Amino acid sequence: AVLVLPQTPVADLDAQVTEEFPEAAMAIVREVDPDARILVEYGWGGYVIWAGYDDGARVFVDGRNDMYDQSILEDYSAIRAADAGWQELLADHEVEAMIWPPSVALTRGLLDQPMPDGTTWCEAYRDETQVLYLPTCPPD
Repeated sequence: AVLVLPQTPVADLDAQVTEEFPEAAMAIVREVDPDARILVEYGWGGYVIWAGYDDGARVFVDGRNDMYDQSILEDYSAIRAADAGWQELLADHEVEAMIWPPSVALTRGLLDQPMPDGTTWCEAYRDETQVLYLPTCPPD
């Protein structure tokens, strides 16, 4: 028996990556802080590892939940939902960049306030797929 599968054109794969993953945000991170500790949407962690690994980027969590202690997953969920204490969790985990879908609570003005440690996060990039926050805005 022979199994014949249609080949997906590379252009289709490139378009799919651009539409489904934070490609633009990662391009900025690689430019301004290539070895950043990145808090990223859970399902994007594998992409961010792939896109930033050679430069030293590290993710908070990725889709391999069995690789992380339960407390890390709980902290991730608390930050993502903007639960009480989320600002302290960001500082405790020394997060240096965040990439979220625009629908996440943090992207609705919560990061415009100074954090307890004095950090004011800068919205460095936004489109319909992704929002990138950095502790300092990159120069234009």
